[in-house]
Amino acid sequence: WLMMNEILFAEEYFISFDNDHPLMLDCGVNIGLAIYYTKRRYPNARIIGFEPWEKAWSCARRNVERNHWSDVVLHHKALGGHEDTLQLTIIDENSLGSTVTNRMDEIIARKQLDARHEQVDVVTLSPYLNEPVDFLKMDIEGMENEVLQECGLKLKNVKWMFLEHHFAEQLKNNSLSDIILLLQSLEFEFEIFKSQAYDLRKRPFAHLGKVTSTEIWARNILK
Repeated sequence: WLMMNEILFAEEYFISFDNDHPLMLDCGVNIGLAIYYTKRRYPNARIIGFEPWEKAWSCARRNVERNHWSDVVLHHKALGGHEDTLQLTIIDENSLGSTVTNRMDEIIARKQLDARHEQVDVVTLSPYLNEPVDFLKMDIEGMENEVLQECGLKLKNVKWMFLEHHFAEQLKNNSLSDIILLLQSLEFEFEIFKSQAYDLRKRPFAHLGKVTSTEIWARNILK
């Protein structure tokens, strides 16, 4: 429901593109709702997606086939700052929180949650930024800064960007300030909001320094 509300009802990815065949990079496909939303509005859109969790990736692939969407390529890969093989942690109680980082370790231990693990290949995003990208959507559970820093100046090829930044006390390499400085240096204008999950929390000051997320909408003003 949370994902449906964000994408289909609140239309968080609504963009009026200046062409009828936009290129979208979907980093964190899950079951493919963002692909559905984009293809409903722009049937000729070209979409390249990345999803590390095998179950979600398989579901997204079936959704693409059932809907006969063309020009959609889904990679069963995680994204990172360099090529690697990492352990993906999957939590049954939070299917949206699968991560190759340690951001959920404290919650798993404290709440005694069931967690499973899969080995997943990690690739970099920069090779996919050699051409103009109309929309970069990134929800990759704690790897945002590492991936964006690796892309560097190639992010200038991106027109619109959605980014969910994930925070946890033990997650040391995912600085929100580094991401903001990078976006500013590349002439992006942006808005920052709390995630819907954080909006539901009572007494926000009590959650400072704990696991949370922040959403960023950005536009390259030079494109």
